[in-house]
Amino acid sequence: GTELRETKGPPRFTVKIDENLSSSNVKIDEQRIGQHRMTFLISGNGKALANSQLIQDKAYFEVKVTKPGNIGIGVSKNTKNHLNEGVGQDQESWGVLFTGRDGPSIYKVAQGTVIGCLFDQSDVPAMISFTKDDRPIDGAKVSGMKGSVVPAISVSGGAEIEVIFDSQLLEYNPP
Repeated sequence: GTELRETKGPPRFTVKIDENLSSSNVKIDEQRIGQHRMTFLISGNGKALANSQLIQDKAYFEVKVTKPGNIGIGVSKNTKNHLNEGVGQDQESWGVLFTGRDGPSIYKVAQGTVIGCLFDQSDVPAMISFTKDDRPIDGAKVSGMKGSVVPAISVSGGAEIEVIFDSQLLEYNPP
């Protein structure tokens, strides 16, 4: 008989949170969705970097808050130098801190909040901007990145998040 088989194409490159580029105090759980899709559940303390340099003009990823705490979102040089510091708290990463209701940041999040991170190097200077539940966040823009960078997140204070790189799994369309 004839049966349908899934065609085997070249293996897809999957952008991942890279355990080798993450603090040993960060817990990373890959959530597989079907054969090729995944998201990443992140908790603990420290920084976690993705395995892919941002070479395209624009890149977008989302962070869904499972449990509020201190959540840094942005980009970093591809280095292990500052993995125990928050994103944007050292000379080799750039980003914004989001916190729960009582946290130190002016940018507040709650359980279920979706933060979009848009990295745009189509113009000079390169810029990171953010959305909260699909609305632009006024004032939350970061520039000053030089050289190659990768997506970066950091967690502390009990924060738990889900990081989504796969365009098919995003909650919102990129801005």
